[in-house]
Amino acid sequence: MNISQAELMAHPLMRTVTADIAETRAKQDAERVSAEIEARRLRQEHAKYLAAQYEAAVQEYERLRAETHAAVGRIWFAVQAYSELTGGKPQGFAEPTFNEINLPTLIPNPSPWAQPSGGFTTTQAAVMGYFNTTTHRKTWV
Repeated sequence: MNISQAELMAHPLMRTVTADIAETRAKQDAERVSAEIEARRLRQEHAKYLAAQYEAAVQEYERLRAETHAAVGRIWFAVQAYSELTGGKPQGFAEPTFNEINLPTLIPNPSPWAQPSGGFTTTQAAVMGYFNTTTHRKTWV
């Protein structure tokens, strides 16, 4: 008994099997699409979480940078006052090390007129600003 493929496919049980296979594939495709959508949503949520962590860390750095810069300014004022009084620098004050302190901002300035550091550390730029102010020795830039 030779059954042709057309006869086999025309059999009612084969139609049921074919329909079941098509239904199973459709369900699998729908589950795969649903899983991809869920994975994409989870990646987006994780990316938002990581971006928030980054922003919080940058803000913490900027706060610490401002506090450190203020402390360095107090050191500079103390050194200048000591120098005016004694004519020399305080013992242990290492000006080369002091001038190497560099605390750049992590927040980019979008202005096209923003001045780059010009190769100066933040301390060197602040000292130059200190000596270039009209109120000479009154501000720490």
